[in-house]
Amino acid sequence: MFQEIQLSEVGSLLARIMQGSYTSIFNTHKKKYENGAATFDNPFDLMTVYCALDNCQDMALLFWKKSRTPMATGIIAHRIYNYLDMMESKWARMDEEMTEQLEKAASDFESLSYGLMTMCYHNYEKKEWVNILEVKMIDWGNLSLFEIGQITGAKNFLSHAAYQSYLTDIWMGEVHPSTPFFLLAFCAVLPPLPIFLKYNSKFGKKNADLNPRTDKSGTDKDDQVGKKPNPLRRLQLFYTSPAVKFILNGITYLIFLGLYICSILEG
Repeated sequence: MFQEIQLSEVGSLLARIMQGSYTSIFNTHKKKYENGAATFDNPFDLMTVYCALDNCQDMALLFWKKSRTPMATGIIAHRIYNYLDMMESKWARMDEEMTEQLEKAASDFESLSYGLMTMCYHNYEKKEWVNILEVKMIDWGNLSLFEIGQITGAKNFLSHAAYQSYLTDIWMGEVHPSTPFFLLAFCAVLPPLPIFLKYNSKFGKKNADLNPRTDKSGTDKDDQVGKKPNPLRRLQLFYTSPAVKFILNGITYLIFLGLYICSILEG
């Protein structure tokens, strides 16, 4: 006689597969789902995952086609199949056919997500596909597609031009991505120079596109938000950029290392 599987147990297994970075709605609202009072407005994402856990690739693919978050669901399915493959080798079953099947399934779902990201990258404006990477998904533990990609370690998806462009934007902060690295280093040690660098033209408009506001006079506040920063603000944006922080940390380390070596030689 088969033991009944609770949804909370499925959620716990998913959290384990996602290396503890994912909190399932089955666990956060455990009583709600165990009592059978919960309803699913879009169960296809969860059914895709359940079929992947049961190694039913054809059925998982069928549900994936109706998924509301196909890219995230595909990447998670990719992670599940990789996990199953890892457990297969851990149990030393040495079933080559099963291993090939799991590896192919993982690759297929990653390719599906990669293909959708490519379509968005070529057909949508940057702010739209960036929003796809940034938006938090309640069904997936309030994680974004960007975070899910990192957690699952989907290498092909992580190497996508859209993903890399978004990483570059984070790395550079509000400094324009085309700024050469040597110029950043030169400006980092000469504080007045960052004022003359090029900054993102849509400065301060990260949320303005999603939440447009209009003041009492009827003028769009996005126009005010999109103004170029003043010199002091430019300096603040420059020195809070992760790339500049990395450069300054490197310079500080080299200075400390040089002073340490000098003190050792003189001592």
